[in-house]
Amino acid sequence: MSHTDELTSKERVFRAIRHEEIDRIPIFGNLNAAAPQLIGRKLNLEYFTDGEALAAGALAAWEQIGGDIIAVGSPSLSNALGADLIWPDNDWPTFNKPVITSHADADRLQALAPDQDKFLQASLQAIRIVKQKVGDRVPISSGGGCIFNAVADLIGTERLLLSTRRDPELVHKVARVVTETAITHGKLAVEAGADLLGIGGAVSGPACMSPKTYVEIALPYLTEQTRAYHEAGAFVSHHPCGEEYPYVDILDRTGTDILHFTELFDLAIAQKIFVGRIAVSGGIDPSNILFLGTPEEVEEHIKRVIESLPYQTGAILQPGCGLSPNFPLENLKAMIEAARKYGSYAGWQAHKVKCA
Repeated sequence: MSHTDELTSKERVFRAIRHEEIDRIPIFGNLNAAAPQLIGRKLNLEYFTDGEALAAGALAAWEQIGGDIIAVGSPSLSNALGADLIWPDNDWPTFNKPVITSHADADRLQALAPDQDKFLQASLQAIRIVKQKVGDRVPISSGGGCIFNAVADLIGTERLLLSTRRDPELVHKVARVVTETAITHGKLAVEAGADLLGIGGAVSGPACMSPKTYVEIALPYLTEQTRAYHEAGAFVSHHPCGEEYPYVDILDRTGTDILHFTELFDLAIAQKIFVGRIAVSGGIDPSNILFLGTPEEVEEHIKRVIESLPYQTGAILQPGCGLSPNFPLENLKAMIEAARKYGSYAGWQAHKVKCA
């Protein structure tokens, strides 16, 4: 099967988001965690505060592994706002202890401008470097900030979830500062060259918050963040993170352009639900397939996911959640290659209908 593309990656992704006709399904490997090793670095504090390294890693992942979207290392809002995190030698940071334990602490918390923090500076520098290298051929994705993940890093996850009912004022105080910082940085990321900003939501997802709490507490900040990023000119992807079925009738209220589902939510069902309204992404099992599987199993998995999709646009293949640095590179390469091998619409069955 020919791998000749009719569209650039940027054209393909943008048209998929808009539910327009495309030549093949886009693939976003979300390769932030794999990038450092490709340039002889580790995924650690030093890497995420080095803009040149972030750019070099992102470009190496795109050039050596591939994909239709370049992921540029996201800023750490938690670190920027003073969270006490533990950075392993080669992995994502973990929560240590809360730094906000009272309303007085929350009142002292202030939103940051990017020039006040090395994490925010580094991510903006990396975006500019990558943009200069790739131009308009490939869209650039960066993190727009996970509001309630950052709130949890500042006050503790348990206290956050209890406070949504017992002390919502504290939650709102901290969420307001985090949101303002995220919006300021996101707008500058777009100016630097980012096309797509991702908003995560593990702590505000269905594994942690009920639909009622999500609507009352988290949704207003998410919609505000999304509106601001749209005004800046970016597409927005939201990852509600968890078994998203309890939220499915709420998610169209987010206003986001893409809903990124975990492997726990069938991507074919998601496409049926949101066709013509919101693009969907996901479908790839990161743990059982990308981490534990073989390249042959990865290829077969990608083939099955593609064949299950009912429409020829409005979807982007993507791992269901974030990856760690120890994922086999050969599996990541197999993921990209399989998407190109089986994702051509010329090879799809005749009964596959186009979305109007």
